Amino acid sequence: MRKKIVIIDGNNNFYRAYFANMNLSSMGKNIGAIFQFPRILSMLMKTYNPDKMVICWDGRSSEHRTKLLPGYRVRDKKMNLRFDLEDFLYQKKYATKMAYFLGIPQIRDSYVEADDYIYTITQKYKARGYRVIIVSTDKDFNQLIDKDVAVHNEKAKKLINHKNAFKHLGYKPEQTVDYLCMLGDDSDKIPGYRGMGEVKTKDFLAKFNSIEDFLLGDNTYGKLDKEKLNQVYLLNRELIDLKFYHEKYMKDDKPVYYKHKINPKPRINKHIELCGKFGIKELRKPEFIRLFKPDYKDERFSSNSL
Repeated sequence: MRKKIVIIDGNNNFYRAYFANMNLSSMGKNIGAIFQFPRILSMLMKTYNPDKMVICWDGRSSEHRTKLLPGYRVRDKKMNLRFDLEDFLYQKKYATKMAYFLGIPQIRDSYVEADDYIYTITQKYKARGYRVIIVSTDKDFNQLIDKDVAVHNEKAKKLINHKNAFKHLGYKPEQTVDYLCMLGDDSDKIPGYRGMGEVKTKDFLAKFNSIEDFLLGDNTYGKLDKEKLNQVYLLNRELIDLKFYHEKYMKDDKPVYYKHKINPKPRINKHIELCGKFGIKELRKPEFIRLFKPDYKDERFSSNSL
């Protein structure tokens, strides 16, 4: 059987963990995400039993993308009202420690977006013959789906692969960049072509296959202005197309993720201590720990004793 690597979009999944258990607390501190994020990791271990797992965290927004679009990824003020940033960062600090103590590699660089890391690592492990599973609800990663790459979308409760992508998405994986260029991306504050919603964009792609084919042909589509569409496409492709961005801006860069300790050894005693600090019993149980360290046999922390 082919080896598998699970690549986790850290921020995307941590936000989900944070909002899933906002009322869970211990000793006067919120611990919902500290509890939930490792549970997400355990669910992925159970589901896919990967040979490798890695978490990619966001650094700052790309300098190149911000120059192209100054409002790129600027956080909505309403978002700040939904949670306490200090609490969010406090929980993230300890959730990343737990992942480290469980032996899971984590990658972050101040100047690299997680999307670009995930693209780079995906290509690296595809070349090694691995099956790649990307864990994110971000539509950007649909552009990477092929016979070697699938996207686990927990929000939709689906594993989207090259066989079922059109059924679930309404467009082919290779049309993802054009779909997002036309539609825009609210989460990254990328405006699309005004008046083109999901239904119209899918219909457009079904008729013309790609924006480029439409622009080069003599066809028309409603009141679509080809000059305006071309401007939107040229800008948005640089912001959205991971392969295009990588080849233009990162191709000759040294792979910065080699700066990180890529294979930390599990430190189960430290993990158990951290669970004790927050009064979390479930994550100390052998059935949880064995998912990350199969040979774990510490009877002091048997199910009965907890």
